[in-house]
Amino acid sequence: MSRSKAGRRGKDPYAVRAKKEGYPSRASYKLLEIHDKFRILGPGDQVLELGCSPGGWTKATLALGASKIVAVDPHSLLISDERVTFLQSQIEDLPTELGGVFDVILSDVSPPTSGSHSLDQARSVDLAEQVLGLCDPHLKRGGDLVIKVIQGDLYPPFLRQVKARFRLVRPFIPKASRPASSEIYIIGRSFKGSP
Repeated sequence: MSRSKAGRRGKDPYAVRAKKEGYPSRASYKLLEIHDKFRILGPGDQVLELGCSPGGWTKATLALGASKIVAVDPHSLLISDERVTFLQSQIEDLPTELGGVFDVILSDVSPPTSGSHSLDQARSVDLAEQVLGLCDPHLKRGGDLVIKVIQGDLYPPFLRQVKARFRLVRPFIPKASRPASSEIYIIGRSFKGSP
């Protein structure tokens, strides 16, 4: 790692805080901020978490009282807990049965970056549409969704898809997101089902 990269990482207050508080990544604070604003998670919730590696959201979700998490990522999960079932998988390769219907679906999935904003955004929206497609079979009616997507030309049509399926939809950019990032989180409350 170059000295300049290490220096930048050391100055990131969320990375410093994550290390101090025992979270696997700075991403934990994005979810905690989303929860503080929207109360998306409750004690005893059963959660499907997509894009879980290395486990920042997983640990935060456990801290907020989830009773069961099915965590999915092609990369390793650094959290070990009896309430967590880890599936090392791409979204498109998930089994049909995931162990029931969930109260909340969380997605912090990101595509590998290419350096081209338009290509990265198209990949991000494609992943987000796959996640949205999991709601009908796996999210209970009245359940909630948090999904990350990169902003751009394809974002407004995707937002309309989410609005067609949830009673209340709010876009949100956590303070813990990096200032240069074009990511945004869409919070969907009270799932109605596909139109």
